Amino acid sequence: MHIPHPMWGRPSTISVGVSVDLLFRRCGFLNGTLVPVHSITVLITVDRYNTTRSEGRRPADMAGVMFEDIFDVKDIDPEGKKFDRVSRLFCESESFKMDLILDVNTQLYPVELADKFRLLLCTSLKEDGFPDDGEFNSADDGPSRADQFEYVMYGKCYRIDEDSSGTADSSQRVSAYVSYGGLLMRLQGDANNLHGMEIDQHMYLLMKKLAF
Repeated sequence: MHIPHPMWGRPSTISVGVSVDLLFRRCGFLNGTLVPVHSITVLITVDRYNTTRSEGRRPADMAGVMFEDIFDVKDIDPEGKKFDRVSRLFCESESFKMDLILDVNTQLYPVELADKFRLLLCTSLKEDGFPDDGEFNSADDGPSRADQFEYVMYGKCYRIDEDSSGTADSSQRVSAYVSYGGLLMRLQGDANNLHGMEIDQHMYLLMKKLAF
């Protein structure tokens, strides 16, 4: 199923602003400035942990985590590159065999063919899964899930489709679409791995490339 290239008709439901201090405070990047969500699609953080391989994790395994797996980049911009700073990645996950199409700002976070990365989708950056409101709290110096990753985006799920291909297992496959300020994601596969996603739900996407 095709999804439009970034900025080709952004979903009308996407939020227009978010306090980004929660994402950038560990890098001192924006100093508390409130900016449009399409301006904060990426974050490079300082990695404080060693890179370790983790198995795919279903939504119920951790508080606030909707999906986690290791992905292999199978193709990049197969229809040609439309924007200088954005590439569309076509990936497959190792544990759950999910198909991922993801727009990434490759000017800030370069990705190459055959790269391998860990991807996490979650509703909160707090390690305990306690919901955050997107507002920076200077008194909150606790650990963040973003500390373990290199690239973070914040967006909203705007569409969920069931597979209507007519195959025997079509009722078991769904596609979830999320817009991260115009950079789009489609995650497709077994419905059991995506049962925590809902339309209009805000979520974080976190990535970290792995060396294998």
